[in-house]
Amino acid sequence: MKTIIGVLALAAIGVAYFVGYWPERQSRLATETTLEATRANLEQAQARNRLYGLQSKLIELLTTVEARNFGEAQGQSTVFFNEVRTEAGRPDQSQVRSILEGIVAGRDTLTVALTQNDPATLDMLHALMARLREALGETPPPAATEPIPSPSAVPSPT
Repeated sequence: MKTIIGVLALAAIGVAYFVGYWPERQSRLATETTLEATRANLEQAQARNRLYGLQSKLIELLTTVEARNFGEAQGQSTVFFNEVRTEAGRPDQSQVRSILEGIVAGRDTLTVALTQNDPATLDMLHALMARLREALGETPPPAATEPIPSPSAVPSPT
């Protein structure tokens, strides 16, 4: 009789253990799966955010070149291309690596244009912007039908 009571007690303890353990285990597994998905989303968002940071640097470079400050633009260009090269080497940018490497490939041409104060530099920078927008999955802006006049070409109001 004591053996049956001992076995029943052990069975009751075992059942109570699994009744408490199994739901908690399932909840933990579901939480871990959600956590992994959230981490993957976070890594994608961080990678995209870094690409937007590159776009901001390129916009600053464009603004500097439009202001005809080619000396400062050379320094900004160096920083931009170094960061693009770093980004192209990151494992989380594998989907856009070829685009980023293509941007880096244009570094020498742009550097020469900046040192020669070449007005065609703006066209090169706009092409780089289009490539960067492609990496971000954005559509390029529609082409302007008329070129925007430079500030020196606009007549003064006085």
